[in-house]
Amino acid sequence: MTITTTRADCTRDNNLVYLPNASTLGFGLRKAKRGNWVQWESDNGHHVGRVIGRVVCEGKVYIEVAKAALDFSSAYVRWIDPAMVRECRENPPRRVFEFFAATTWDNPEDIHAALAYGVSDLHDQLTRENGT
Repeated sequence: MTITTTRADCTRDNNLVYLPNASTLGFGLRKAKRGNWVQWESDNGHHVGRVIGRVVCEGKVYIEVAKAALDFSSAYVRWIDPAMVRECRENPPRRVFEFFAATTWDNPEDIHAALAYGVSDLHDQLTRENGT
């Protein structure tokens, strides 16, 4: 499926994008597709986001991502060079998000109890998007 863009010289689609510098340790993937969670480095900073698709513009391939602001106050679209991606995972770390987004933090003992067992995305990476 081709997705339109406002630039006539660019095309967007959902083809896989090879990530030459991405780690394959643990749950790391070498190819990115829509919905994957990516971490990349640029401008001496580290960034995270979720893949929207692939962009080809002026003969160069980019990954289109919804990038999260450092404080998670907003998200916006960025085109990134696949060589900048350091890690790609199938799913976003939902359990970690849910831990930080909990509406009540009344009891420090409950918080410490959760952290004692580790709040990680292990379950998220082992669970498919469709719930199987």
